[in-house]
Amino acid sequence: MKSLYFVPFTLAVFLVLYPFGSSLSLKVKQTHSDCEIFDTAVRQNLTEIAPIKDTSGEEEVTIIAKRLDPPYATPEHATSLLENFVLDLKSYIHQTGFDYIRFREQKAFLSHALLDIGSLVLQLGLLEASLDRRYSFTKHRFEVMVVVSDHMRTAASENDAPHCLLFEVCDLRIMALTLLNSKGEPDRTNNDYDESVGFFSERLKMLERLHHRLVDMPLSVRMVVWDHIMKTEMLIKYLEQSE
Repeated sequence: MKSLYFVPFTLAVFLVLYPFGSSLSLKVKQTHSDCEIFDTAVRQNLTEIAPIKDTSGEEEVTIIAKRLDPPYATPEHATSLLENFVLDLKSYIHQTGFDYIRFREQKAFLSHALLDIGSLVLQLGLLEASLDRRYSFTKHRFEVMVVVSDHMRTAASENDAPHCLLFEVCDLRIMALTLLNSKGEPDRTNNDYDESVGFFSERLKMLERLHHRLVDMPLSVRMVVWDHIMKTEMLIKYLEQSE
């Protein structure tokens, strides 16, 4: 008998909630319809940007992804950027020496340019190992120039023999780097290659003798000078082997 009492109550609840249920159903249908309209508009816009022949979702994603690829993401373009960057670095080095002041003024710009090239090389690096090696050496060349420019600025601000020696050793190291191409190989296309290697070798020997004579040189300066001398000597020997 108790179950019969629930029939009027259930019926009453149904009659009360039915209008709300109908309204909710209409709202859901309207929302779904709006989504379909929005989805259609988006598809039309994408079609205008990247025409799609196949209507399958997988094909759409593939075509749109291709549309977003960098237009110059090729090994040839990356190689060209690296070679031009090296030429730009060499423009700071003249017969009179390394223009470290102008280099330091452009250091931030050069650093950003190298980072952009590095991003492109990283994208292609898995397929182009030689390109990655070329970029690694170019980055090393730039980092050496940054360190040397810092040491030359410090040396120029001091008026004593040890810092003058530091300045000369740093300058020689950068001058020797100009005989390497963008791959880090001896640049035999340089008409004065043999003459330059011989000149750098003799100059290094003179600086080594001067380094030994300066017995009163501060230890901190002596260590920096010796480090540059050793690395310059290794570089010159490498250049001499390819003569």
